[in-house]
This record gives sequence, C-alpha cells and structure tokens, in this order.
Amino acid sequence: MQDIFLKRNWHGKNLLLVEDDFPSLLYLKQALENTGAIVSVAQNVEEALRYIYADKPIDLVLLDLRFPDGDGFEIIHKIKILRKNLPIIVQSAYALSINKEKAFQNGCDEFITKPIHRNILLTTLDKYLNE
Repeated sequence: MQDIFLKRNWHGKNLLLVEDDFPSLLYLKQALENTGAIVSVAQNVEEALRYIYADKPIDLVLLDLRFPDGDGFEIIHKIKILRKNLPIIVQSAYALSINKEKAFQNGCDEFITKPIHRNILLTTLDKYLNE
C-alpha cells in the first residue's frame, strides 16, 4: 500500500510519546519524522507523570498501555485530571474490547491497535494537531 498521507506540517506542535518497548519507540519516532513536531519520550509511568506534572507544553500524548512500573490507564486518568482537553491517543497491542473500554472510560480520545500502520497513525494524530 502506498503511503499517501505521509506529509504533515506539525511545526511547533509538542508530542509526548510514552512507550517502553524499544522497537515500538523507534518505529513511532521514525513515523513522526519529517512532520516538524517536537517529540519528547517517556519510557515509563514515572517519567510520563513527571513530564505532565512539570507542566511542559504538550499538544498530544501518544501512549502505550503496559509498563513494568504501572499501566497506561493510570496515566490517562491522571493526565485528564490535570489537563482535561489534552488529546491522548492510546497505541497498544492489548486490543481486547475490555482494554479499549477501560481506556475510553479513563479519558483516552482514540485507540490504535498495534501493529500500527503509518498512515493510520498520522491520520489519527492529524485530527487533533490540525484543528
């Protein structure tokens, strides 16, 4: 399939990528190259929450659900308490309906199932970054 949606102009947009799996992290960072977005990375729950509590500029959070030190559901809930309008897009291999339901109940805005196709990722993010 041809990548027809790859060109994005998100200059000045700040993304927080919360992912502990190194191959997934590399793939996502590569998929976001050439968009102009500034991508910050947190590789565990503690780093993610520290970033959020520091009140750094963030336009969107791209979040995995499973971490050795906690879970993404906790992060979603805590982010939405502090920044209720901050878009959170979950990207996870744990795509059972119960996980999706729990993610949405905690406040996520979108859910992308791994393995992630680049066009789906960019098209989904674009809905929130080009408003």
